[in-house]
Amino acid sequence: MRKVVLLLALLTVILGCRFLNPSNNNDPVVEVSDDDVTMNAAIQEAQQTLYFFIDNFQSPKLGQTYFGIKARFPYSANSAEHMWISDLEYLGQEFDGILGSEPVYVMNLKLGDHVTVSIDNVSDWMIIENNKLIGGYTLRVLRDKMTPDEQKKFDEELGLIIDYPSTPIPTYVP
Repeated sequence: MRKVVLLLALLTVILGCRFLNPSNNNDPVVEVSDDDVTMNAAIQEAQQTLYFFIDNFQSPKLGQTYFGIKARFPYSANSAEHMWISDLEYLGQEFDGILGSEPVYVMNLKLGDHVTVSIDNVSDWMIIENNKLIGGYTLRVLRDKMTPDEQKKFDEELGLIIDYPSTPIPTYVP
C-alpha cells in the first residue's frame, strides 16, 4: 500500500508563526496512508476553502499575524511529501514561498528553499488570527490521533487556540 508522507512541521508552526528558523529542524515525520478517509477529507476541505485563505492573504484583517500553506511534493509515481511553506507570495494560480521543513523523501529540496507550488497542490492552509488557528485541517486530524497527554503537550507548545469544531468556512466546489 502506498503511503503519503505528511510532515507535521510542529517546530515550523510554533516558530514559523513568529519567524522562520531554518537552523532548528525537529519536525516529526508522520506517515499517513493515502486512503486515510479523515486526512483525505481534511485535504479536500482545505482545497474547498482555499479561496477564503487567498482572500484574507490578499487583504489581511487586523490581528492576522501569520499565513502558511502546506503543499504536496511528489517524489515518485505514487507517493508525495506534504510540507509547510511560509513567507508567501500569491501569483494567481501559484504560491511562492520558503519551505519550512527538511524533506525526508523529496531529494531535490531542503529546508529554507524557495519553492513555487500550484494552488492545485495545496493540501492545507492556516491563518493565525488573534492567537487562534483558522484552517489547519490536517493539523487537526493529526492532533485528534494523539493521546490526551500528547494533545496537551502539543497545545502548550503551539500556544494557539484550536477550536473544535473549527470555525465554519463555506466551501467552494467549482
